Amino acid sequence: MNMVEKEMDETLDARFLRAVEAYCEHWRLSGRAFGDDAIGDPGLVSSLRRGRSLRISTLDPVLVFMGDSALDPAFRGEVKAFLSVTRIKRSVLGAGVMNNPSFVTQFFGGTSPTLRTVHKVREWMKAHASAAEWRRIKQLAPPMPLLLSAMTARRPFSVGESESGYGSDAAAAAASGRDGLKLMGGVVDTPAAAARLGYKPGTLATYRVRGGGPRFMRLGGSVRYAIDDLDAWIAGRPRRGARRRAV
Repeated sequence: MNMVEKEMDETLDARFLRAVEAYCEHWRLSGRAFGDDAIGDPGLVSSLRRGRSLRISTLDPVLVFMGDSALDPAFRGEVKAFLSVTRIKRSVLGAGVMNNPSFVTQFFGGTSPTLRTVHKVREWMKAHASAAEWRRIKQLAPPMPLLLSAMTARRPFSVGESESGYGSDAAAAAASGRDGLKLMGGVVDTPAAAARLGYKPGTLATYRVRGGGPRFMRLGGSVRYAIDDLDAWIAGRPRRGARRRAV
């Protein structure tokens, strides 16, 4: 089996763990520090290594923390596109994957499946769609998170590997320390933005999910903040709640 075949055969759980470990290595974080910063769970990484498969509701804040997009809208859109393009009924998909005809209805109603289940559903859909249908499905659905793709599963935070939207900018920020400020045309990544505001990166990730934080943008799949937006946001915060550091 060559590298491409191996990466395509890799489960989403394996890709996610690979991305988490690469992130920790890149920012010189322990697994406990990563879990605490990302979602307030110091045991997160150790549980992933033991085989834990996160539910989407837990996974998405971690993906956002690492600068990626959330899985829920992408997977939801992919399932809807599959049903529309192939004309296969919800009950058939649910029964075929989970032996539960109501699975899709429950998912659309708010149930949060695990990443392992997402992988099983996507594999089943690929097997029951023609090549032309799958291309159409991918055109209709939102893009999957980059850190869960086969193209970026190997070393998503490596210097010079820019397919994932990271590359030299993230590497340069790490070179000056995790709290260092890397200016790029007045735009910074999440760790640098957090350092400027005096927050943990995980706090900004929470704001991106729940709202109420500084304005952000996505560039090539990565989250970026404009310095002016950060300064304007912190200036409007109550002084007591802001722990801004001098930069």
